Amino acid sequence: MINPEHIIEFAEGLAEQHKGKSGGGDPFIAFNDYEVPVAQANFNDAFEGLLRFHDEEFQVFINTGSAGVPRTIGRCRFTGAHEFGHFSISEHRNAIMLGDGFHKDITGFSSRNPMEREADIFAAHFLVPTKALQKRYRNQDWGAKEIIDAARHFETSITCAALRCQSSLPGNSALVLWGPTHVRWQKMDYNWWFELPAKSIKNADELIPGSATEELLRGGVVPECGYLSRGTTRSAWFKRVANWSARNTILLEQAIPLGDYGCLTILRPDSV
Repeated sequence: MINPEHIIEFAEGLAEQHKGKSGGGDPFIAFNDYEVPVAQANFNDAFEGLLRFHDEEFQVFINTGSAGVPRTIGRCRFTGAHEFGHFSISEHRNAIMLGDGFHKDITGFSSRNPMEREADIFAAHFLVPTKALQKRYRNQDWGAKEIIDAARHFETSITCAALRCQSSLPGNSALVLWGPTHVRWQKMDYNWWFELPAKSIKNADELIPGSATEELLRGGVVPECGYLSRGTTRSAWFKRVANWSARNTILLEQAIPLGDYGCLTILRPDSV
């Protein structure tokens, strides 16, 4: 796997060259600059994005979803940036050119394939460069409100915005991405990795009734702010923390709905 720091530096450098209105990179401007055609349409569940090398040229296909279940603009832009990562990283581009001529992507931030993980890292930093993110939220605590704002400002997905806030803004945090019934993935920042057990609860039936996440997953009403917020404890999320333990401190639990995909939970110390 390529050193992530090299990918980040490369992606944020290209963001400067193909900058959009938000201050981050714009994949559609980038592909236009390289004269690579981009087709956006409903490809059902075939793929999220596809990069094809055909007749000595690259072509990009982005799944916009159906009229009934459309992909958000932020999700489509992340898919575009992911494909731009495959196009820009020479090892990826050469593999596609020398292979069967196309590469399709199904999901983001969950693949164990090194090539997919590298393209996800590239896309996140291309769309949301570190300096631009830190400038927007300078000396400011962050949570669901800032994640939603970052997703809108940088025109990216909620999950991308959340991961960029976690990696580039101060403070301990855990992010838990839920499907309808179970956890898809969990990301914890480096410091909390040593303070908390490595894994949170996995299934929706383990959630405390009335918690922000449980309420969203069972179809609760979302406030105008776009997220639910509740107090919780470490033991409610990390079963290896006993109720009576001194480690069982109060946490802030916030949950952002992601439509049919599920929801995103943000856990942070209650002091934020």
